[in-house]
Amino acid sequence: KERGMRQSTLSWLKVCLSLASLFQFLLMIISVNDTTEQNNLKVLDHPFYPSVSKNSSDNKNNDWWRSQFDTTHLSHPHLGARHPNGTLGMVIDPTVHRLRQVLPETKFPSYICPTNTSSFGIEGEGGNAVLQKIKNRLPKRDEKKNDHDSKKKKKLLCMIYTVSSQHDNMAAIADTWGRQCDGLLGASNVTDHSIGAMDLPHKGEESYKNMWQKIRTFWLYVHEHYREEYDYFYICGDDTYVVVENLRAYVEGAEVHRLENDGYLDIISRATRYRRRAKKTASLRPRPLIFGTPMYFKGKLRFAGGGGYLLNQAALRMFGDMNKNESKSFEMYHPNITDSREDVYVAGYFV
Repeated sequence: KERGMRQSTLSWLKVCLSLASLFQFLLMIISVNDTTEQNNLKVLDHPFYPSVSKNSSDNKNNDWWRSQFDTTHLSHPHLGARHPNGTLGMVIDPTVHRLRQVLPETKFPSYICPTNTSSFGIEGEGGNAVLQKIKNRLPKRDEKKNDHDSKKKKKLLCMIYTVSSQHDNMAAIADTWGRQCDGLLGASNVTDHSIGAMDLPHKGEESYKNMWQKIRTFWLYVHEHYREEYDYFYICGDDTYVVVENLRAYVEGAEVHRLENDGYLDIISRATRYRRRAKKTASLRPRPLIFGTPMYFKGKLRFAGGGGYLLNQAALRMFGDMNKNESKSFEMYHPNITDSREDVYVAGYFV
């Protein structure tokens, strides 16, 4: 009986250890909307997440600055990233190689794992059930097969909007799901290469109420410097968790291939009120695509930005292609508005 209890305990600990890193992810998806909630969340004070350095010499490391362009005759939203020394027009290296090294989570197993076999850890019974679901749904990369002929891996750039006071959230992303992307960029007001954050100036104040100007600048910066390097561009806030393996499996799957290359119209595009408009781009190869959560705003179809949204390369190029008609260019699209509803404006540009 004693031997059976020891084996049962060992089996539980093995399962617990395998779920430990997943639970680290789960803790990071909680949206922190006010200071009180933030003060109640102590997970980021744990040694697994060392404090983010605000004055690290690595932030001035020129290895992570790819190039600089002349901003003499430029203004917002084309000033580029800002070097810690104040120099504008900087182009950053977006690869995940610049991110800090993550300490192995197995160093702190008791922090996540239950103390005995009759109870769950701090995740609770419900949290444990979610972890099991996430673990079981993760596709294994070596077993994953595309349904189309192309065997080329699709490159994904993950774009996070953040601010220096929320860099602990950005650090959590960099330490977990962010490094599963092919590139990671955090649009912030302070540069910290170790967590993927860059100082990206925009028109107006650094405020949630001015989110449209921040995102407008972010998209144009990515369009100007990275549009040919990546196939898909996903953007979200620093309070979001993404199962990158699932996202990658979807964009490399048969449905997206049909949407991009075969003129296939999904259930929304086939709707009577949108079919005529959808057919305008159905003949393009590849076809511009936006993926997000559909919502209606003032009677018009938009997508909700809370969970993030995804553009393929063809859609990102439209920011530049429409420059031939200045009134339709992205940089001239609501250039002076101060508003938090960036998802409404980005969707409106395309729809």
